[in-house]
Amino acid sequence: MTDKNSVGKPASDIIFRYALFLTGLFIASMGVAFSTKAGLGTSPVASLPYSLSLVFGALSFGGWLNVLSVIQISVQVALLRKKCKPVEIAIQTVLAFVYGYLTNLSCFLIKSLEVKNYGWQLFYMFLGCVILAFGIWIQLKGNVAMLPGEAMNRAISTVTGRRYENIKIFFDIFYIAASAVICLVFLHELKGVREGSIIAAVLVGNIIKFYQFLFQKHCVKQPKAEIEVKFYDTADDSLLKFAVIISKSDGKWVFCKHKERDTFEVPGGHRESGESIEETAKRELMEETGALEFSIKPVCVYSVTGRNRVNNTGGEMFGMLYFAEITKFEKELHSEMEKVFLSDTLPSNWTYPLIQPKLIEEAARRGFI
Repeated sequence: MTDKNSVGKPASDIIFRYALFLTGLFIASMGVAFSTKAGLGTSPVASLPYSLSLVFGALSFGGWLNVLSVIQISVQVALLRKKCKPVEIAIQTVLAFVYGYLTNLSCFLIKSLEVKNYGWQLFYMFLGCVILAFGIWIQLKGNVAMLPGEAMNRAISTVTGRRYENIKIFFDIFYIAASAVICLVFLHELKGVREGSIIAAVLVGNIIKFYQFLFQKHCVKQPKAEIEVKFYDTADDSLLKFAVIISKSDGKWVFCKHKERDTFEVPGGHRESGESIEETAKRELMEETGALEFSIKPVCVYSVTGRNRVNNTGGEMFGMLYFAEITKFEKELHSEMEKVFLSDTLPSNWTYPLIQPKLIEEAARRGFI
């Protein structure tokens, strides 16, 4: 079994990505070190192990980070059971302990810095947020692994069906609250969590978005939109090479996330030899969403002209658009899709941003949605 983000990638690329991820891990640990140096509290996830290190000095800050990571990994194993991936758990364990030791190293590297007054505390706090955000952004660019805390949130989201973002918010609040209780009970003052924890919770995510904005603006060449989507009532059956199925379940949109991509898409795929286009639609819907019981209706014929992920020539290619209502899903997927995502709203990160939103608009215009 291989890391899901590394399937089909050359060894040099995998090595580069892990090197990038580890670099980001070290930078993030420096951000946490500066935040703790400020003495105004640290990020929500780090606040609990930091508070425990202040109260129970037998273990260092990094040591308590390792303990928390072990708990988070154990929760994943208990929840996922047979679905748990041993290689992924092993990678998380190694990275977690590396992060713990890097945090101790970072705190050691800046231990001689003096914090003279509240102004310096605020400076180190903001500097820590900037550095932490940059480290996390670098890790995201590595795109090879998740630390145990985020992976635990993902596991809980998968098992309970609750949104990942809501699970993360819950545990951020839990860590801060637990840290506050520990400090008040044992130290009779707030140390591990203070106004800096709130500052970090608000700033870090927004700074990461700013880094991504700068990267997209100055480092990524934006291709011109040369995709044209057209719609027809009918077309010769021999022209229909694709089936795309706009789907809903219990009033929610149904989208898929591919194992090798961080974007969402409508179920669909290529027509295989000997299939009718409706058979293609049903097969793709079952494979990509795990749909067991559903109703499906044709909407119209569509065509796409221009180079894209599935069209290297740029010529006009035709497919059939369907709408499906899914009433029952399998428990596991058996395709290249990593997960199915049910949402009240349309995603912002499409795999085919110039195509699939237009298909949904056309289905709505024709009264199917």
